[in-house]
Amino acid sequence: MRARNNDGVIRIAKVYTVFETHYTASFYFDGEMHHFWEMVYVIDGMIGVSGDGSVFTLQPGEIIFHKPMEFHKLWAVSHTEPRLFIMSFEAKGEAMELLEHGVFRLDDFQKQQMQSLLDMFRTWSPEALKREKQGSVTQPWLGEPAKLQMFCNMAENVLLSFYADREKALVTQTSENAELYGTLVREMERHKGEKLTVSELAEKCCVSEANVKKLFMKYAGCGPHTYFLNMKVSQAVQLLAKGHRVGEISQMLGFDNPNYFGVVFKRITGYSPIHYKRLYLNR
Repeated sequence: MRARNNDGVIRIAKVYTVFETHYTASFYFDGEMHHFWEMVYVIDGMIGVSGDGSVFTLQPGEIIFHKPMEFHKLWAVSHTEPRLFIMSFEAKGEAMELLEHGVFRLDDFQKQQMQSLLDMFRTWSPEALKREKQGSVTQPWLGEPAKLQMFCNMAENVLLSFYADREKALVTQTSENAELYGTLVREMERHKGEKLTVSELAEKCCVSEANVKKLFMKYAGCGPHTYFLNMKVSQAVQLLAKGHRVGEISQMLGFDNPNYFGVVFKRITGYSPIHYKRLYLNR
């Protein structure tokens, strides 16, 4: 952990994991949601990625950022065996909000920056390249203050380059199914303060319930009800950070009572709302 008096444009406050990994052509990850940022950089091969209702296909030299509490998943595409560089981290600063949903194609300068970051990682983690599975992804040098600061400084420069040139963000995948999935998620967003059944969602978007379930399993790796609860909990974290009480949040997000809201929140995050706030929001 590094402390500064001013968060500035971008400050990486903590690195949780950083690793390089090589997947097979059949790789498919069901998805996850966590309290920190995640950066996924494609070194080789191609991956499909979904998050917050958007679907992307990333090629070598492209990168995506997942914001905290964003449910996302990824998979290998086009029969390729993707090699990825992934970093999970805590970051602050005025620019981080603008990197949400950020997908970028690196230019030559950014590729040089990323290569420098990779070279630093590979120099300090010589055994990492020998692992075919993620396994132990916590690098020993993350506990060495000097190396950690050097790595964070380099990573901050990479992030700053995307913020400075954010007009290069890629567009979402344009397949009919991907667009329909995005429509469903946006409809959920409009009603996340209410109760919304699968049948009601299907009716609002003029699609069958079966197709709704199929699309969510394909792009989110879970059913629409589970996704809707994840969306509510993600919003709850934002409301907790703004100082709202648990009872208020429960009512704002359409839960029957605060106790049920607490059960759902703990099932998804692993913590009660109050404990989560103490751990991750009171900083």
